[in-house]
Amino acid sequence: AAMHPQEQPPSLPENASWEQVAPWLEASFLPAYLCRAVCGRLDELGEATAAYEGWLLEHYHDLMFDAEQPAGLHWFMHDIAQRSPDWHECFVAVLVLDGVPALLMEKVFETVSRQQTVAFASDRVYLAPLPTVTSVAKPVLLTGRLPDAAIPEWRECNGGQLKVLGLPAREERIPSLPAGGSLSLEEPGTAVVYHWQYVDEALIHAPMANPHRWVSAYAAVCQIGKEIVRLFEEAHHREAKLIVGVVNDHGWTELPPKADKIALPPEFAERVHHRRVIGGIADPELGYALDRSRYFLHEDATIAPGYRYYEARPRGAVHGGATPQETACRGFWLANFEIGKLEELVVEVLGEIRRGTSRNEVILRISNPNPAAVEVLEIALSRISLASKQSLPVKIGPRGSADITAVCSARAHESTVVCTGNVRWRSAEQTRTQEVSIAVGTKGAAQADSGFERMFEV
Repeated sequence: AAMHPQEQPPSLPENASWEQVAPWLEASFLPAYLCRAVCGRLDELGEATAAYEGWLLEHYHDLMFDAEQPAGLHWFMHDIAQRSPDWHECFVAVLVLDGVPALLMEKVFETVSRQQTVAFASDRVYLAPLPTVTSVAKPVLLTGRLPDAAIPEWRECNGGQLKVLGLPAREERIPSLPAGGSLSLEEPGTAVVYHWQYVDEALIHAPMANPHRWVSAYAAVCQIGKEIVRLFEEAHHREAKLIVGVVNDHGWTELPPKADKIALPPEFAERVHHRRVIGGIADPELGYALDRSRYFLHEDATIAPGYRYYEARPRGAVHGGATPQETACRGFWLANFEIGKLEELVVEVLGEIRRGTSRNEVILRISNPNPAAVEVLEIALSRISLASKQSLPVKIGPRGSADITAVCSARAHESTVVCTGNVRWRSAEQTRTQEVSIAVGTKGAAQADSGFERMFEV
């Protein structure tokens, strides 16, 4: 397909949403890039690349934060956490395919999707954080946090925990082509993170012709797909529940023959890495300045624009910049059983509520129908007051419940009290606000509390 002529990608609207840009990347830009990379015509994409980089830098802050249109790579783990499987009954593997282009992730997807026993829990395009290097991206995708929080958290746990899923973890690095048995079922309730480094270490930076690099990477990801299939076959044979996450952390870009070198003061030379990134400074005179507060980094950085580079020309391809092919990631979650989404909590008011009484003692029962633990953070319901501020937060185990003492008010002539509001709760570090409306019948003909009634006079 790469050798077939691909049209120029259509213009990207200046204020495009992520919902518009994601399909533009997959269907238009990335195929056009591959065609021109292997045919030596990358100069043709200069304008489209610059437009994308301008869009990305302009909207980067909102793209990382917008939960309505989650674009950042840190949402990858959250996408499965909110599906709420019973993790401790499952074998869990996460494959980080270091440097594999988003376009080639499609081949892994195709290979595995042929298996009738495999269900897809999620599949979508993400944005790698800037700069597009593994030391930034891998902690982000595995912790579900932005770089300034992700990097110290991942370093502190030393790869020993996936907090987003609430699971202990073990990391295994695979530097070579996968052989049979590279992936294995370890033990239920423990996640194994397979960091597959072959493409980044053996292909991206190697001095080889562009077509050779792409063909070699294609063959490698085909092998990865077969290994994932073999893992699911083993799980089927053992009648074991298996969940597998597959994601790349960044892509790469080739450079046109006449790519421009950015001259640097001698004192900056030791700060350069990947030929695309200057660490420790944010200088707009030298490239795209990444201020650490705006870009959620632990230190300032500067990255080379477009197809430019720092210091000596790279012998192979590069990454670290903000081009579409460097920032586009694709991730998907697979399982051999159907995974549901988190269900809403069930909120009930228990106890006798007498008409015309302002302080009816009741029990607020909150039931968790999910196979994952939840934590109730806040409750705000009309006509209901919690008996103690210390009642919250409260943790509720899988398919468990919690009773909270509260007080409910009822007017003299109300046969039903309607309590409306919301409950804010969290599971696997995913916080949500749930709207609640509860209708509770009243009893008796208690004499009206005149002071209470006056509060509701119209």
